[in-house]
Amino acid sequence: MTQARPSEINTKVNAVLNQLPPQAQKPTLSVSIGQTIDAMYIGFYSDVLQPNQVTDYLVRSVQPRLQAIEGVQVAELLGAKNFALRAWLDPQKLAAVGLTAADVYALLAANNFLSSSGQSKGQMVQINLNASTALHSVDEFKQMIIKQQGNSVVRLADVANVTLGADDYDSSVSFDGKKAV
Repeated sequence: MTQARPSEINTKVNAVLNQLPPQAQKPTLSVSIGQTIDAMYIGFYSDVLQPNQVTDYLVRSVQPRLQAIEGVQVAELLGAKNFALRAWLDPQKLAAVGLTAADVYALLAANNFLSSSGQSKGQMVQINLNASTALHSVDEFKQMIIKQQGNSVVRLADVANVTLGADDYDSSVSFDGKKAV
């Protein structure tokens, strides 16, 4: 009997992700066969690239190659900083135009492409957000119309600071005294 490799399992799961409801969070898989003690740590850092750019390179190029090596169960990324669009809403500006954070969330959810967009944190609540949109750049998101009344148009940039950042700022990893992944 042959055992499925983690990459094969991920491929099968990814093939059915589109069957999940739009509100569902992406499932997290953990596959362990035999020994689960880390055998090696490799630190990646750059004086030129941002941590989310290093993470993107590792996810696209390095991690798949490491996981394809016979005997490697998983190549886990510690301190990963995945790209995430951040819209830091200004409650006073929202109130001035008669909108709420829920209105902005509903607008993002009404589009057609699902991607991770980070988290919303309050004093007692933390919500993982998914943005559904066909937009491809930060500038396109900034120009997104979130309210129109007559000739008056309110764009996302009018009520939020929109940036491309990381999906997690709660942890960090250092290697040889430098921020790393």
